[in-house]
Amino acid sequence: MGYGVAPVAKHEERIKKEEKLQSWRAALTQVANLSGWDTRNKKESTIIEEIARKLIGDLHYSYSGVREDHVGIQSHVEEMENLYLSMGLNDVHFIGIWGMGGTGKTTIAQVLYDRVHYHFAGSSFLANVREKSRNDGLVSL
Repeated sequence: MGYGVAPVAKHEERIKKEEKLQSWRAALTQVANLSGWDTRNKKESTIIEEIARKLIGDLHYSYSGVREDHVGIQSHVEEMENLYLSMGLNDVHFIGIWGMGGTGKTTIAQVLYDRVHYHFAGSSFLANVREKSRNDGLVSL
């Protein structure tokens, strides 16, 4: 006569399993399409260091950036970052930022530093150099 609840429940269960299977299949396809690391002719310590630098760089980059209250800074930071990225990492370069006081020069420099300092074995950000050196001398820096 009528249909029972059991066939409907079984049908719903089968659909849920198919949806889960499709999401697993999509995730596995995405993982399979990722490129790997070429480890031929490399020391294990070198490979580990490369992987660690890549992960640290990706993590750091995703967490460092311009806060929302820094209006108009993002484009300047991107311009400075493009200058940095076009330079060779084995070279020494200086980038000068100049302008009127209170226009965000230190903020731009700080955000850029936050984005790139992990590339170097040692780094330090010095802000307000003129004032600090005038008051406490260069040794304090």
